[in-house]
Amino acid sequence: MSLSQLKQVSVEDSSLVLRCESLRANSFQSYGLNQVSVQSIVQPGTITTTVVCGTNPGAVVLITTNSSTAAAGTATTFLVQNTNITTNSIVKATVVDRSSGVNGTNGLPLALAHSAIAGQCSIDICNAGNTAFAGFFKVLLEISQRV
Repeated sequence: MSLSQLKQVSVEDSSLVLRCESLRANSFQSYGLNQVSVQSIVQPGTITTTVVCGTNPGAVVLITTNSSTAAAGTATTFLVQNTNITTNSIVKATVVDRSSGVNGTNGLPLALAHSAIAGQCSIDICNAGNTAFAGFFKVLLEISQRV
């Protein structure tokens, strides 16, 4: 499964540091993801419909969202339900692909996982661009536990 570009955003609440990294790769194996299971799932319904997945901790979920036309400067939120998510979970979300458009020309998608509680977390797909989204996204979700 090829990737043309990986965008990752991490936020540190205490110091309000926003860091964006852009990496190029040819496959998930380039990121060491060949050592964990990858579950692919298509979001049912709309862009705000809950996604239910049963992946083990440490595994990776590739979520194909429904189409979004979110305006510039807005965010769309959906829930991910997984019995392995706890209040001690570290959940990372990264937009790894889009169905159409060009980053910056048709919005700039950034994903953020937050509000992890027993059995679920929220995923925001934020439009950091100056124009509306057009199409669906592929969001890579990584679930791990604090030790």
